[in-house]
Amino acid sequence: MKVLAIDPSFTNTGWCIARYDLAERSVDILEGGLISTEKAAVKTIRRSSDDLRRAKEISRALSKRAEQVDMVFAEIPTGTQSARASWALGIALGCLANVALRSPMIEITPTMTKLAATGRKDATKEEIITWAIAKYPHLPWIKGRKGISPRNEHMADSVGVLHAGFDHEDFWEYCAIFAKARR
Repeated sequence: MKVLAIDPSFTNTGWCIARYDLAERSVDILEGGLISTEKAAVKTIRRSSDDLRRAKEISRALSKRAEQVDMVFAEIPTGTQSARASWALGIALGCLANVALRSPMIEITPTMTKLAATGRKDATKEEIITWAIAKYPHLPWIKGRKGISPRNEHMADSVGVLHAGFDHEDFWEYCAIFAKARR
């Protein structure tokens, strides 16, 4: 079974695709990456038009990856501290909704991601990045001037989302249906 795990964001969306062996209960992450969008440099473009362009980029990239898998795990963003952040959260949710129309999706909370990655619900971004890189060093991690870049946060979170999804009871119910359908 192939699974896409997503940590959505308007600026940097982390993702990974893994193969899960149901018999062995083993995970093999095949690929991962970051979908980055930036504001247009040209000031003459309306912000809402630019936001639509960016949303299309994210949606197109996620949909392309969702076509390759049997199921999707997605961290559902919660809460914001500003109107602009609320706007960006809405766009990220819209991109996820587009993917959910094409593939079965299990919703993961940020706390579930932290628990799956570190065993603690108060894990820091740095701890999750360190865990993910140690577990899957073959992924295309971003290097910074001082070693590993904080931009790895979103791909690392997608790895945590993946592991949280495998712990989710809905995943095991889906697996039972998937196994029956394959017989």
